[in-house]
Amino acid sequence: EIGFKLRYPKFNTQVNVYQTWAQDWILWLPQSGNIWSPENIQKVAISGIEYVLGYQYSLNETELESQVVLNFQRSINKSAYPSQATFGSQLPYVPYFTAIWSNKWHIKKWTIALDQSYTSRRYTTLDQSETYSVDPYFLLDMAIYHPLILGKVTTQISLKAKNIFNIYYENIQNRAMPGINFQLQIITKL
Repeated sequence: EIGFKLRYPKFNTQVNVYQTWAQDWILWLPQSGNIWSPENIQKVAISGIEYVLGYQYSLNETELESQVVLNFQRSINKSAYPSQATFGSQLPYVPYFTAIWSNKWHIKKWTIALDQSYTSRRYTTLDQSETYSVDPYFLLDMAIYHPLILGKVTTQISLKAKNIFNIYYENIQNRAMPGINFQLQIITKL
């Protein structure tokens, strides 16, 4: 892995390039129903590039933070197992592309966060069949945070709305993830 980072007063950018070779990669795949079984993919090559761009702006008691993270990844079967036809194919459930755009507004002691994420199509089999793939999806989440300080004890209260557009999506084929949902979180640091 190699990368570089540049920092300016309001901007920062970072690029990471990585390459990994693995032998005897264990891949868990569903067989029937809820039964998953391991497969030994003899050789795997993983390569990718990650790009990060961040921005920060302050004015009086208000601060804006924004960050974009783009990740392009190839996780390739480099063996003829389980068949010659799967040689050179992307490993199951590994997206070629993901993107996250995270924004935070700090206003006095309040923080408002807006996070957007995109995950590209993922194949669920080594033969990369479109029939057995998981569709790409875009998610939008929002949160509001506020700290409460009582002496030496700090408590952060947050309310989160996840999947605001109520998008149907799957991380694993035929297993739906939650639609719009809300979380109330209280974290106390002693």
